[in-house]
Amino acid sequence: MPSSRFLVGDIIKRVDWDRAKVIVEYGAGTGTFTKAILQRMRPDARLIALEINPDFYQFLTSSLDDPRLHISHESAADIDTVLADLGYSHADCVISGIPFKARCLMDRVI
Repeated sequence: MPSSRFLVGDIIKRVDWDRAKVIVEYGAGTGTFTKAILQRMRPDARLIALEINPDFYQFLTSSLDDPRLHISHESAADIDTVLADLGYSHADCVISGIPFKARCLMDRVI
């Protein structure tokens, strides 16, 4: 079941959007968090959304078209490889609808 807009709002308000350049989303599902993140992130930021469910992955790739978005059919356990393959050494922020958490690595953990 997709997350409510209230939950999404509560989680993404914790992100320092001015500083987050590389954002990772674990378990993008149907894109509820993904769409909200894309609306808030900087024009020069990159969102890397990981989704292992093949149906959700297909849905995301066919329904979201934003050059800042990279959708990966990989597990969160493979994030280091995914980041390296895209030329990034780290993520500034990790957001997950499960277990409803945002972790920004800039100054503090939320």
